[in-house]
Amino acid sequence: MTSSGFGGSLWGAGLHPWHNLWGNIADSYTGTNSFYHLGGVAATITMVGSGADRSAQTWFQRENPIGDDIGYAMVVAGWFWQVLPAGVMYLYGYNYDSSEIMSAGSAGLQAVAVVGAITMTMKYASGRRQPLKNGEFEFYGPSGHKRSSRADDFQFFNYNIANESVRIAWPSGHTSSTFAFVSAMVAYYPDNWWLKLVGYPASAFMGLAMVDYDAHWTSDIIAGALLGHVIGYTIGSNFRRDSLATDEYSLNSRQDKIHNIGFSVFPAEGGLQASVTGFF
Repeated sequence: MTSSGFGGSLWGAGLHPWHNLWGNIADSYTGTNSFYHLGGVAATITMVGSGADRSAQTWFQRENPIGDDIGYAMVVAGWFWQVLPAGVMYLYGYNYDSSEIMSAGSAGLQAVAVVGAITMTMKYASGRRQPLKNGEFEFYGPSGHKRSSRADDFQFFNYNIANESVRIAWPSGHTSSTFAFVSAMVAYYPDNWWLKLVGYPASAFMGLAMVDYDAHWTSDIIAGALLGHVIGYTIGSNFRRDSLATDEYSLNSRQDKIHNIGFSVFPAEGGLQASVTGFF
């Protein structure tokens, strides 16, 4: 395998998106990482209880600083933009023998997939309704779902589609998946400062757009950002560690072979004769 030059070091065999899946998930919840998950819950409870969630939504509904056109565009883009670059990186690295890029793409794909599955599970478990859109309870019409004027409108483990009660607001999936991809890349390429400079403001803007478009309450965004960051960063770090460990194994193997090569010169009829021996 060859290095792409992006990270400036040799890399081992490329890793696939399913690499160490369950171990990475477990690592995302253990140790100090658990504080990110607890922080999302605590922030939501605090904002709902204090009225800050309702106040923030009222301000965004009144001021609408971003505008519905941009908000809608971000809603659409948020369904695929994280997966697209990760998929391209994985396929490019796989086809062009660049283990570094292949493993980076795999980290991004796994981060988005894991955070997506966990986010959807949390949505169904919490049963929170979206805030009103333009003062309407049924923004998407008779076939759509009902919204709520109450920030505390949770109904745990209730997903009643027949009743138009699509309660999947908490946490924000657009925000969690965006932060997951960016954090995975930041952890995988820790020396590339521009990833942080560009990625995190873009992730924050995604969350801002979700609130401004009334797709989510503010606490949905905070919970999604914390969830996405801790899962993405953990997966990216583990992929980098394992990829470099694979490379170290490959490098040591090559060095062992070199150490077993012998060179000798001995007299022969009419001159000298050289011999090279080794184990391969």
